[in-house]
Amino acid sequence: MGMGLGIAGLGLVPSSSSSWMITGLALVIGLGNGLYMVTNQTIMQKESTEMKQAAIQ
Repeated sequence: MGMGLGIAGLGLVPSSSSSWMITGLALVIGLGNGLYMVTNQTIMQKESTEMKQAAIQ
């Protein structure tokens, strides 16, 4: 969600806006991307652990 908001915000920013606004929206994109990667990795690790446990039994 953070990535989408940041990209949408960058599309709506007028060309005369300050660099702080652009930097802030870029930060939102970066945080959204990082959160997505961490969440995805956590889910993949959980699935991998469950598959290993099922194979043992």
